Parts: sequence; structure tokens; C-alpha cells
Amino acid sequence: MLQVYRCVYDGTCVTARDDGCSECGRTDFDLTEISGAGKLVVWTTIHVPPTRYEDEAPYTVAMVDLDEGPLTMGRLEGGGARARGARVELTDVDSCRGPTFEPV
Repeated sequence: MLQVYRCVYDGTCVTARDDGCSECGRTDFDLTEISGAGKLVVWTTIHVPPTRYEDEAPYTVAMVDLDEGPLTMGRLEGGGARARGARVELTDVDSCRGPTFEPV
């Protein structure tokens, strides 16, 4: 499960509450868990990473449009062809690297 912030006024989910709710602008949120399933929006493979991740290169990061509403970025694992709109699911959440997704 992936933790996000849900607006207490309209139920909109956001991954960061710094800017307020994207729908109503209010800043009152509850922490909630969502499935982490969604659609692949865009991705790129990192061949020249920051120093702390150089042993992991190459690796792929992606922007995922989650079923519950927010967009989030995370690692994309698994091989095979990738296509915009392809279904992905959350497989892990690392405290340093964030969420990891795999194609369904």
C-alpha cells in the first residue's frame, strides 16, 4: 500500500500536501493508504545516476497516474515492452527510493 494525503473537504488525494489540495486549495489532510495501481504516463532510463545510486545503473524511473487520483514518480522494474497507458502495480515502497512499480 502507498500512503498519500486525502483532503478532508473533497476527498482529493495528493502525494505532497505542501501546496494544498489541487481541487479546493485547502490544506487540511488525513493520511490514507491507497492500492498503488495505475497507468504508466512517461518513463526514462537513468544511465548516469547520482553518485549514491551509481551501483544500481541503469535503472528506470516513471511517472504513474494512480487509480485513486494523484500522479507519483517511482522506479519501474520488470522487462518487456512499455507503452503509455500500460497498467502497473505497486510492488514496494523504500524509505530512500520511494515506490517501485511493475507492469501488470
